[in-house]
Amino acid sequence: MRISVGGPKRNAPLASAGAVNAPSGVVTITSPIVNAKPSRRLTHLTLELPHPPRSPPTGHSAPASVDEQPVHTRAMTRSEPSFTAGEKDMLCGWMDFHRATIVMKLDGLDDAEMRRTVVSSGTNLLGMVKHLTFAEHYWFAEIFAGEPAVTRVLPGEEVTEPSSDIVAAYEAACAHSREIVAASSLDDMARGTATNRRGPAAQFNLRFVLTHMIEETARHNGHADIIREQIDGATGA
Repeated sequence: MRISVGGPKRNAPLASAGAVNAPSGVVTITSPIVNAKPSRRLTHLTLELPHPPRSPPTGHSAPASVDEQPVHTRAMTRSEPSFTAGEKDMLCGWMDFHRATIVMKLDGLDDAEMRRTVVSSGTNLLGMVKHLTFAEHYWFAEIFAGEPAVTRVLPGEEVTEPSSDIVAAYEAACAHSREIVAASSLDDMARGTATNRRGPAAQFNLRFVLTHMIEETARHNGHADIIREQIDGATGA
């Protein structure tokens, strides 16, 4: 434990405690010295404590059959595209960047933590990965390539499959999407027959599909940033 004191170092009783920032593991107490002269006023006391133990999962519980040990799930490598890449390479590069980011948000968590929800909607990290697996298939395979539909998955739905299966399914869906994109040009029009709130699939070109999926995945990465910080305090892009 490290203690730092603001103002002159002087032993005196403290008044009532100030702010306590428990999630970060840092407790800050701001209080004047009782009956002290203004020039001898203690401005703050900061106690830096180890991060509190991870609290038990809330919301959806993990199946009894899943592993309890921390897992290292990152299989994708993450890098930004070239600053001077052409349009298709630029879009594909940012698509892969955000795909790798959502998987990276699972690194070091055990199975129960990946399923833990900290919001009333039930959204959790593993659920977002499963939802993005659906989104990859829906936009690239069903809408653009005309492949059969799969069951819609929302981020807040309960996830019962092993986490390793969820991550593997996402990586497989991403690989299939890359194959579809590689065989097409940005101006190619979608061949699917599905209709969504925007209209029929035939009105979309590949440029729109790629741009939309970058936006979709990046948006969920922002959600994942907040959820991961609430689970164990980890932050970072």
